Amino acid sequence: MFSLTELVGRVGSWRGSSEQIRCPKREIAMKGIILALGVMLLAGCAGSIQGGTETRLNSDLRVSDYNDASDRYTERPTFVSKVERIGTGEMLWIKVDKYGVNEDLYIPIQSVPDLSAAINKYFEWEGKAKARGDQIDKRIAKIDGWAQFKLDTMFFSASPESHYFVISQCVLGCLSADATDEFLFDRKNSSRLKLLLSDFANGKLKTVDVDAIYQ
Repeated sequence: MFSLTELVGRVGSWRGSSEQIRCPKREIAMKGIILALGVMLLAGCAGSIQGGTETRLNSDLRVSDYNDASDRYTERPTFVSKVERIGTGEMLWIKVDKYGVNEDLYIPIQSVPDLSAAINKYFEWEGKAKARGDQIDKRIAKIDGWAQFKLDTMFFSASPESHYFVISQCVLGCLSADATDEFLFDRKNSSRLKLLLSDFANGKLKTVDVDAIYQ
């Protein structure tokens, strides 16, 4: 297993043996993609989810995704658990079924204050955008996640009446080359997410001891 420094060096020194003409922009993009994959691999090895720590939560939180057939954003089946990741500690694990593709959002407890503040900013902007009839796409804040990951939060307008709080998981500088999954929350579910984060930070999550019930 290479260290991150060694991986960067190897990416920088890599060249195809038959390459005659170089394209600097393409090389930079390729290096970004390879380096992002390397960071995610190293982070995964260093911060695996600790076995036996997942606890499913009773939550009505729903993530939205775009539906090509209906030409609109719709709520998708969403499941929330609390887990512990080695080297990071407790985090929320939000799993979403996006029309057969499962995507996962991890929110460590250390990210809760900044993420809650970003949701408050979304509420502020959402009120202004609705009142003015504006449509905007604007970054709110980039927040430290687990290991090398960032939680890039955005305000996204699907229409003058419909505005979403968006969380993107990414590494490095949160550029398009290293962006991963996007999670969209309408106003109702942004409120649910904020309450969930508050309960998480204050030790008030509603959990069910399944083992005690099913013996």
